[in-house]
Amino acid sequence: MANPVPPASPFMKDILKGKVALVTGGGSGIGYEVARQLGLHGARLVLMGRREGPLSAAVTALAAEGIDAAAATGDVRNFEDAERVVRAAVQKYAAAAAARARPRGRTRRRGADT
Repeated sequence: MANPVPPASPFMKDILKGKVALVTGGGSGIGYEVARQLGLHGARLVLMGRREGPLSAAVTALAAEGIDAAAATGDVRNFEDAERVVRAAVQKYAAAAAARARPRGRTRRRGADT
């Protein structure tokens, strides 16, 4: 999936850092490019699609650009598939988010009554 050099983005490179995007149809075409742009701006990705081959190829191509992406097969029109993929995405990335959210140092102001 060779990509031509895109024009410079008007957004900060890390504007989506710490965010997770679930992109349906992310294995090819417009869905892939949407996912790629989200990833280039710092989002971690979960690509959902019906065909495992294009999803795997997309994850490999995105990883080559330094983008954290995972693939999940399923049909977004099927509620059970969509629910399973959302749960898997939350499970995969919630542990990392919880580890970063641990408070460091003081959690109360000095002299606070509560």
